[in-house]
Amino acid sequence: MRKVTLRGKVGNKGYAEGEAIVVRNSFGFWGTVDQHKGIITDRFNEARGKSFVGKILVVPSTKGSSANWVMLRLCGRLKTNPKAIISGKGDPLIVGASIENGTPYMYNFDKDPLAKIETGDYVKMNAEDGVVEVHKK
Repeated sequence: MRKVTLRGKVGNKGYAEGEAIVVRNSFGFWGTVDQHKGIITDRFNEARGKSFVGKILVVPSTKGSSANWVMLRLCGRLKTNPKAIISGKGDPLIVGASIENGTPYMYNFDKDPLAKIETGDYVKMNAEDGVVEVHKK
């Protein structure tokens, strides 16, 4: 199994490991997910119908307004939030929601996470030291 290491900025500290779910389009939690089930419902998203519960969510960026923050917080309260979030670009609203949920969050990597991580890869995210290890499937 091949391993790739990424280094990035920490939005919320913590440690998580698990299977990655990659969303290649800018992602929002408002109107595009079922918060009660943690399933992507956006009809324009290639990951439609897939769950991010207990997985490492990998996105290029997040989109939307403060409603994004509210919906991610709701996922946390319902225990349907991702185990961790990796984003190409940072979002202060997602930082706030991840802190409240205790969800590790990292962004702005030395390598493009979407070029290095695929759905199904096993990811170890150390958001204490700003390091992500990707174990290719």
